[in-house]
Amino acid sequence: MGLGVDTASYLNDINWTDWYDWKGQYPIFAGRYFDSSSSWSHTEFTSAKSATGGKLTSIAPIRASTTDQSVSGITGYNNGVSDANETCTQISDAITAGQLEVPPSGVVIVYLDNEPIGTNPNLLTPDYWAGWAGTVFNFSFEGDPYEAGLYCPFYDDGGVYVPTTGIQTALNEACGKYPDEYVACWGLWTYEPHSPDANYCPPGSSLNWSLIGTCRQDLCGDSINVPVYLWQYASPTACSGYTNYAGGQNLDIDGSDSTGAESYMLKIV
Repeated sequence: MGLGVDTASYLNDINWTDWYDWKGQYPIFAGRYFDSSSSWSHTEFTSAKSATGGKLTSIAPIRASTTDQSVSGITGYNNGVSDANETCTQISDAITAGQLEVPPSGVVIVYLDNEPIGTNPNLLTPDYWAGWAGTVFNFSFEGDPYEAGLYCPFYDDGGVYVPTTGIQTALNEACGKYPDEYVACWGLWTYEPHSPDANYCPPGSSLNWSLIGTCRQDLCGDSINVPVYLWQYASPTACSGYTNYAGGQNLDIDGSDSTGAESYMLKIV
């Protein structure tokens, strides 16, 4: 399993020495938000790589959760288009600035964050997903490397964890509503610090990937398997009872599966 973190903070603001003293190792990847509410610093990625002794080498780009995702119809679709353009532009700017680069695979999965906002469950509509996924796929940049992914809630479905019904509906209905759009989801990132197992909070824990079920997406009659590449398994809220969690940092902790999740992440130069 690859060890990672995700945060809306600048990576060069994190005290990596305190993290290392708590965890005993540095993360090899970090989830980082690229949107209007989370700008990136022109030195943060290379500085974080240096501060971790060269261990932190990969960045999983994320788009922050907003209530725009719950809007239906053409407005929801246009919300997805606008948000995807903004996020992909920020990522491309970081590449052009010489901080990041496209991985050797030639593919970068750009994850849409779908989380509750206050008391709003923030349901994802097929319209927003179609606008998001199609725009990410069609975004014009060197080699057109971007593909749409989804960072989303899972639930217990008879002992294994799969995307919630609302997420599955959005993914499965998008093609039928927008048959001319490329709406395939390239990968999932589950946030489950609250379940399956609270024992994942201690620093020495390992993940039981057999608890994560499979997800399939309907693409106008064709069905594809959507891999679960990343698992956010600990957070400051869920692990508040543990002393000095994450070295006192406001960080979520993630694990990657064994099938090469990092090959679809941006690389720090």
